[in-house]
Amino acid sequence: MQTNKQTKKKKKKSFLDLEDTLLSLKQNKGKNLFRLVGIFGRFYMLLSIFTFISLFFVKDSNVFGAKFECITTSLLIFIFGVINGVLIATVTTDGDITSNNHRRMFLDFFEATNGGKILFTIVSSYILFTSITLPVIQYFIAKKTKDRSTKEASQLLRSIYNKFNSKEAFKEVLKTPTFVYQLRNIAIKEFSVENVLFWENYKILQNMNHRYFVETKKAEELGNVNLVDLYDFEGYYQEQIQYYNTTVEDSYSYNSNLSVPAAIIPYYDQFYRTFIKANCPAKVNISYKIVKAIESEIVKPTVGIFDVAKDEVVDMMYNSIYPIFLKKNKKQLEETFNLNK
Repeated sequence: MQTNKQTKKKKKKSFLDLEDTLLSLKQNKGKNLFRLVGIFGRFYMLLSIFTFISLFFVKDSNVFGAKFECITTSLLIFIFGVINGVLIATVTTDGDITSNNHRRMFLDFFEATNGGKILFTIVSSYILFTSITLPVIQYFIAKKTKDRSTKEASQLLRSIYNKFNSKEAFKEVLKTPTFVYQLRNIAIKEFSVENVLFWENYKILQNMNHRYFVETKKAEELGNVNLVDLYDFEGYYQEQIQYYNTTVEDSYSYNSNLSVPAAIIPYYDQFYRTFIKANCPAKVNISYKIVKAIESEIVKPTVGIFDVAKDEVVDMMYNSIYPIFLKKNKKQLEETFNLNK
């Protein structure tokens, strides 16, 4: 018994014992040499499965992005690590090869995979594919999609530009207060803000006329026309100044040859002194002929006294600031006027 114990002690080799490594491998006695490798291998397998599970809680908008790469790589490392561990454990166990077909199969597989190295070569190749090749493929797919989208967007913007490049379209733009506000900002930079201010105040005058018409109708229905004089036109005017709006006048048709009501004349006179009269604060650059016609009529103005001047100012805005506006607001125009419908 003592002799057997001594024999076993002699057979048991320490990791630090000096011996012929190549001979030990050939005699299938070098198992201790790979013990540290096995420990780290098991640790890395556990780390891989932990990473695999943890990554499921990570959000990634890209289907084949970093999350996909890490999950699949961790899974492959774990699976191939288990397979390699089973192979190593099987082929390093003593036994009769000829009588154990199951072990013979593992040995053949071990030999076919070049000692399990091919398994990790597959993992390395997969890592290179997902980290280099796949992103390159995705880049070209995204580039192709982007080019197609850019082309479609360019065609859409071109159609928008062509549609809104007409003077009729510009008049529609002038009916939208938000667009008029943007035109004013452009005009400030182009040193022609007086044209937009002229347009805004012209619309206010038309709204004033419309309000007088509405209040007169109400007074007539009540049987006392003089009630219209009690209406606060100054308050209405200030409201129009503060909250510029075009919706009232858009649905209002008027006779341009009618005389301006006495209650509205001060606002016409103020408009004339602001935009038409020589050396006025915001004089618009309209033709001399139109200026003279307005000067001769301003004493007893008609409702449409400024209509011809308005047309010329609109032409100036159309030719000067509207092209700049189109370049900056194509998409907004399309959304506002529903070109896709």
